[in-house]
Amino acid sequence: MSIIEQAARRLDALQRAGIAVPWEAAGTQAREVVAQLRQEQPVRPHAPAEAGATRRQLALDLPALEAQGFLVPGLEGSALADDFRRAKRALLEQLRQGGRSRQAGGAVIVVTSPTEGPGRSRVAINLALSMAMEVDTSVLLVEADTRAPSLLTRLGAAAGPGLVDLLREPALGPPQAVLQTSLPALSLLPVGTPSDRSHELYASPGMRSLLAQLAGPGPGRVVIVDAPPLLRGTDARTLAAMASQVVVVVEALRTPRATVRAAFDELQGCPAVVSLLDHAASGAPA
Repeated sequence: MSIIEQAARRLDALQRAGIAVPWEAAGTQAREVVAQLRQEQPVRPHAPAEAGATRRQLALDLPALEAQGFLVPGLEGSALADDFRRAKRALLEQLRQGGRSRQAGGAVIVVTSPTEGPGRSRVAINLALSMAMEVDTSVLLVEADTRAPSLLTRLGAAAGPGLVDLLREPALGPPQAVLQTSLPALSLLPVGTPSDRSHELYASPGMRSLLAQLAGPGPGRVVIVDAPPLLRGTDARTLAAMASQVVVVVEALRTPRATVRAAFDELQGCPAVVSLLDHAASGAPA
């Protein structure tokens, strides 16, 4: 794909996300390329839709997300974007070197933290937004914290079926639970119906099978799981064992060193465990 095709594809994505695009300045050639891309290169859905299924939609309020400190289109040159670009590059490079995630398709990245706190979900969302800006990459953000879910509130989505429902009701399929956002490369799977049996559900063969289905058969797909804290039950450790990578979000100047060590002890044997230092005021990793 040429530079102008990449630029035109990016401009088109911004326009569909509700960002004003100065087409007069872009020129006739860019407009023609965008029209061609719309016809020949439709945005790849994250999971194949079942016959006759209608994908649920979620229109993101980008100005509201920006006000909350989230990385939205148009902020690519900001310090926040640079921080997550470095974190994203390190993760993607590790995936390329390890090759583990590509053996069965896309990558599964579990984001967790030692204890409760807002940093984990904030980092998961910003990491998903940053990776969704990659060319030819689609991202599915999965909420897996059944006790304290927050993604629906943060992203402005209505309640509905989600991860727990897909695991409990085999008749359901991902198209009935996954929300396609107004950013073409980003979709969301909420946690769904609350359950006090999350550990059994996450430890089941069905969970591993579902993750493989959501990641898809080929490269270019990333599933980011916003998991519960490591030191609150066993859900995070169970999910981490199924991941291509595990990201542990440590809140700067707040998480005691002993707590961090205890959290990493929970991940012994898990592949590719990395940590991100989160500064609560900005939500940017270091």
